[in-house]
Amino acid sequence: MTVNEQVLEYIKRHNMIPQGAHVTVGLSGGADSVCLLFLLSEYRDRLDFSLDAIHVEHGIRGEEALSDSDFCVKLCEKLGIELKVVHVDVPKLAKEQGLTLEEAGRIARYEILSGSGADRIAVAHHGMDQAETVLFNLFRGSAVAGLGGMRPVRGNIIRPLLCLSRPQIEGFLKDKNLAYCTDSTNFDNEIARNLIRNEILPLAGKINPEAVRHINENAEYIRQVEAFLKREAGKRAERYVSEEDGRVLLRLEGFSEEENIIKDYVIRECIALSAGRLKDITARHVSSVRELTENTSGKRVCLPYNITVVRNFDRLEFMKAPESGAASSADADDAKNSGTQPEYIDVPAEGSVKLPDGTEFIFSFDPGVSMEEIRKDHRYTKWFDYDKIVGRPCIRQRLKGDRISIRSGSKKLKDLFIEAKIPAAMRDHIFMLCDEQDIIWIPGLRIGEKYKVSEKTKKIWKVEKKDNG
Repeated sequence: MTVNEQVLEYIKRHNMIPQGAHVTVGLSGGADSVCLLFLLSEYRDRLDFSLDAIHVEHGIRGEEALSDSDFCVKLCEKLGIELKVVHVDVPKLAKEQGLTLEEAGRIARYEILSGSGADRIAVAHHGMDQAETVLFNLFRGSAVAGLGGMRPVRGNIIRPLLCLSRPQIEGFLKDKNLAYCTDSTNFDNEIARNLIRNEILPLAGKINPEAVRHINENAEYIRQVEAFLKREAGKRAERYVSEEDGRVLLRLEGFSEEENIIKDYVIRECIALSAGRLKDITARHVSSVRELTENTSGKRVCLPYNITVVRNFDRLEFMKAPESGAASSADADDAKNSGTQPEYIDVPAEGSVKLPDGTEFIFSFDPGVSMEEIRKDHRYTKWFDYDKIVGRPCIRQRLKGDRISIRSGSKKLKDLFIEAKIPAAMRDHIFMLCDEQDIIWIPGLRIGEKYKVSEKTKKIWKVEKKDNG
């Protein structure tokens, strides 16, 4: 089967393009998007759809990026396809939102493409991208959904090239005598996805030349498993989940007898009902809620989107606070009566988080601060090397086995508390700033050595802790 036939069959199998649809291609000028645009231009009469393209210039690579834009303009003129070029200051967006350039660029691209008004947005992810995504999600601890990788169709986004390998794409372009651009940032192995693509996957290919294909086949199988689990969880949710006075209630009678995997999916359904979405909800969030099913009444957990989950005798209550972050009177009463604090709270790169006791943490980037100021003994204001943080930072209480980095290695948190003469009764109530691996800062006590600012630090993160007065 030729590349042309293979992609056309894949589009039909997944019902990607309805008759009469308006399809917009995200065109970078790279090999993948050039292949996608050319193939769709050949299919448009046969499948009866209209086609145009958008090129997003990120303001990162200077003349190289402008050259890519010129290439895309000429290619679309040659193919008779309307092109819109959009210039975005991604470095500025990244700085304002506390994101990496890669993250900010991806968000900007999808916002622009989604705002095009097209019925379908075609993006050029291929089989190697799929394998890279699966491994990336595996390494960062994603649950089943993440291991399924990218879907061929998600909403109005379609990925017609997932059925192709990168060598197939390059061979097709060579046969058709089609030129394309090469993005120099693709070779920067400081970017995690590039490291997987350029180093790890080639090594996997030495173990088995079909490694990428096997990863993708497993991803497709896992997506089927995910769909089955969601259906089963939906049946259980009808039995255990209800809504009352703006709260989502999870009845625990009989729920404890379910398998943990089913519990997790039902809990995700409860969170989705409360928050209206599941983006940024991790396996760690779900497991912390599941632990509430095994605790006594009064315990609670705070989740993203101002969701608080409280164990109330024979049920869990999922409550959404006002967007301002202020707790409702009902929430305040629950907090006062429970005598406990949230187990953890995800924090923003910039902004603030207020704990139920009124303590506030304020986060900002502080590029102008001097090393002299950083070295002063500010007990409740500290500065950190943001690039050293792994995953999403959070505020939480101690966990079993916690350690903090010191100059000579690491120290048990328990030993640190003993040395600081902190009473045992208080230790479980101390809030710490952490990432997904280590403790960043124990306010009033010490910061993790590995997060300290040095002369090589590029992004200085300032964190202030303010008590409730």
